[in-house]
Amino acid sequence: MLPFCIFTGMKKVFFLAIFLLTSLIAKSVTLVFTEEAENAYRAALALDQPAMEKWLDLDRTRHPGNQIDLVIRNYFDFFLAFIKEEKDLGARFQEKRESRLIILNRVNDNNPLKKWAIATIYLQSAAVRTKFDEPYSAALELRKAFLLLQENEKQFPHYDMGKASLGLLYVLIGSIPPQYQWVVRLASMHGNIPEGKKMLYEIVRSDPVHKPSIFRDEALFFLSFIETNLNPDKDGIKQLLAEFGDDDLRHPLLLYAKANMELRSGQNDAALQTLRKSQGVQNCGLIDYLLFMQGEALLRKLDFHADSFYNAFIQRFKGVNYVIDAWRKRAWISALKGDVQGWNDNMQSLRQTGFQAQNESDKQALREASGHRMPNIHLLKARLLFDGGYYQQVEQLLREGAKQLPDWNTGDQLEYFYRVGRVQQALNQREEALHYYALTYAKGHNDKTYFAANALLLSGEIYENEGDFQQAEEMYKKCLQLKPDEYRLGIHARAKAGLNRISNVNK
Repeated sequence: MLPFCIFTGMKKVFFLAIFLLTSLIAKSVTLVFTEEAENAYRAALALDQPAMEKWLDLDRTRHPGNQIDLVIRNYFDFFLAFIKEEKDLGARFQEKRESRLIILNRVNDNNPLKKWAIATIYLQSAAVRTKFDEPYSAALELRKAFLLLQENEKQFPHYDMGKASLGLLYVLIGSIPPQYQWVVRLASMHGNIPEGKKMLYEIVRSDPVHKPSIFRDEALFFLSFIETNLNPDKDGIKQLLAEFGDDDLRHPLLLYAKANMELRSGQNDAALQTLRKSQGVQNCGLIDYLLFMQGEALLRKLDFHADSFYNAFIQRFKGVNYVIDAWRKRAWISALKGDVQGWNDNMQSLRQTGFQAQNESDKQALREASGHRMPNIHLLKARLLFDGGYYQQVEQLLREGAKQLPDWNTGDQLEYFYRVGRVQQALNQREEALHYYALTYAKGHNDKTYFAANALLLSGEIYENEGDFQQAEEMYKKCLQLKPDEYRLGIHARAKAGLNRISNVNK
């Protein structure tokens, strides 16, 4: 046994060595957005892992101790887990997140990148958790990200880091439906939609010649989501689409964003052109959802070649979302062809997926499958063509459908009124649209479909765009009182965003 004095001396040496090692590590850990790191970040957003690794290796050689690679690798891992929705990718992402946060917390608090880096990882982790139905953990991480970004904004007001993420959070928090406002209050967060959008647009429109923001692509991607999901004015989508250049279509995420905006705004032919370009874009193959989008664009032209794209999506995609809906769309194609057996077979496959529906489209598909009733072909064609922006054809179809209306069941009659209102709004026939939306509400306010709630939402948006904020507020509030089984979260989010915009106008 060692003498006590020798043991004590060794103990002191050991702790001194640990202290010195810890001090050296702390001093060596830093965060710098070098030129190499910027190139690696752009490669990560382009889903180009080999290029990302090449630039990060070069950065480590030239700038030992720079830990910015942890954040950039987190970007790549995040996009892969978020896009693929595979459970093992999600689990590996969360494992790496823990070790990365430990190291980043050692960075000096005076480094303006520290809070941004940690907040970025929390924000991305929250987004991944939403894919795997972990809402409470996601809410806690959103709060952490929000507070860190706000602190960074106060500590470094002239620093651009974090403005894109903070802008997104302002918009999202301002749009949270009433049933989830307790999360916002509990987390001590507040949203401001106009301020959030302003921050993002300032990044997108930064000087493209002399000093463009390195976060321009990220902000553009965030805005594409905001304009398609939370803004009632399609002019917003048109203005944002004008920000896309030819180079953006060589970027898989931005190509997806552009095609998605075109699909969501009734510019179907433009969306098809954009999606066809994906075949020549590196790493677009990682985004399986582009196959689903190609099917959507073709089906909205009543082009039955859509079936092969839905089938390819089902075969390749290993996640959960939209697989159920893809089977429903294949069933619709069978119904449109008059193939009753095909419709039955596809609906049976839909029911046998065993998936728990998380998004509204999948939930609606499951409800449709449980009804065991083929859709009204007349209304189905009108719905698809409307979504594609082929409004004149829709109007003609619905005129023809009026002759059969007395023979249709109550549910089909309700949908008919709703679809007439939609197409009249699209054709700028305000009074006609409001009339049919009022009929939809009167006939369907006790119905569990989304038609009445969305009719109120769209009526509110018509009034808001015309500056009649009192009527708009009334429509939004009535909309929030309805609780449809379909699309409730999305409808309520838009109604809440509408009330938020009106309250800012009235201040």
